[in-house]
Amino acid sequence: MSLTVVTVSGSLRDPEGNNAKGKVIFQLINEISETDSNEIITRRPVVKVLDASGDFSVNLYASNSSSSIPPSTAYRYTTQIEGAPIQEKFFVLDGGVSAINITDLLEIDPGSDLLTSPIMKIIRKPADETLNNTATLQNDDDLKYTLLAGETISFDFNLFVGTGPLAADIKFALNAPSGAVGRWGIVGLAPAATSEVGDTKTTSRVTFDGATSEDVGTDDTVATVVSISGTLINGGTPGDLQLLWAQQTATVGDTKVLTGSTLTVMRIF
Repeated sequence: MSLTVVTVSGSLRDPEGNNAKGKVIFQLINEISETDSNEIITRRPVVKVLDASGDFSVNLYASNSSSSIPPSTAYRYTTQIEGAPIQEKFFVLDGGVSAINITDLLEIDPGSDLLTSPIMKIIRKPADETLNNTATLQNDDDLKYTLLAGETISFDFNLFVGTGPLAADIKFALNAPSGAVGRWGIVGLAPAATSEVGDTKTTSRVTFDGATSEDVGTDDTVATVVSISGTLINGGTPGDLQLLWAQQTATVGDTKVLTGSTLTVMRIF
């Protein structure tokens, strides 16, 4: 199956309302690889000079396809018009049409994840985060990932837990948008462990409600490691995959998730 080609056309005017003189530039944010035909579409800019009427027409490959890697990306659209500032917009080019006017394309936010790496994202915790004497789950300040509608991911939280009161232990939960389904598992010291070489707990869950938690042990002399990994299929609502945590038993004393903890997300196609 080859990638779909779509004809994009437009008619531009300068600030005085006259036929524009200049050019338009289209550039894919990410290279596209078609898995069936082995086509590779590079990020080489496509430049079209406006004709005497200020019009252009250009054939572009659709930026979304179930058989391509990534399955969805975006174009950067730049206009360079005489007498006007350079303008830049971003859009997804749907392969469901054979031709479309530039004014009918849906512009996307410059902060969209489609404009970053489509394959993998690593989020690093930049500073220690501390809770003291509370068993109320709260959002981690840093470790979250914004899901697109319909996005499928695998994820790994690699968490460094600081020394803290043995009686407190630590619990974790995950929250995701309504309609998301998946499974996650946790590996760490068994609750109530008395040293870092105690028994290990391994448990899995299918709930992403931000309330159903799993607890693991902590140590009062050395930092420990907790691993949370899983897969998730998001529904039709964009939103965050969010890590939450708290002391399992409210105890006076600091419980910390340390700097350098990470969330690694891989998109599944």
